[in-house]
Amino acid sequence: MPKYTPEQIKERNDKVETEMLEAQKQYEIEQEQAQIQKEKQQAKLDNSIDGYYVQVLGDNEYGPQMVTTKKDDSYELIIPFVGQVTKGYELYVARNDAGILEQRIREADLDYAGKRKNEYPKLADQLDMIYHDIDAWRETIKEIKNRNPKGEE
Repeated sequence: MPKYTPEQIKERNDKVETEMLEAQKQYEIEQEQAQIQKEKQQAKLDNSIDGYYVQVLGDNEYGPQMVTTKKDDSYELIIPFVGQVTKGYELYVARNDAGILEQRIREADLDYAGKRKNEYPKLADQLDMIYHDIDAWRETIKEIKNRNPKGEE
C-alpha cells in the first residue's frame, strides 16, 4: 500500500471538507427554492378568486374550460381536480353529494390501440430489448397484443 505524506492527507481532507461545504450550500439553495415555489403555489390558492366556473350546456354537458369569472347564468361553480393526471386516466365533471360540480379522475375508456399504447415499453427500452434479445422483445409485444386484442373495445 502506498504511504501518504501528512501534507497529502491534509490536502485530501481539506478537499473533502470543501466538497462537503459546497454540497451543503447547494442543498440549502435547493431547499430555499423549493420553499419559494411552495409559497408561490400557496399564494395562488389563497388568491381572492371566488373559485372556478364552468359553463353548463345541458345534462352532463359542460364547456371545455374553467374560468375565474362567472360570465352569465349558464356558468356554475366547480371544484377543480388538484393533482396530476397520468397516462390511462382522464378528468370528468360530476356533481358531488351537495350538488356542487367537481372534477374527478377515472380510468380512461380506451379502445384496444389506446390500451396497447399505455402498456408498450418506452421506445428506448424497446430498442434496448431488440438489441439484447429480440425474442424477448417479440414475446413482450405479443403478450401485450394478446391482452388487448383487436376488435375488443
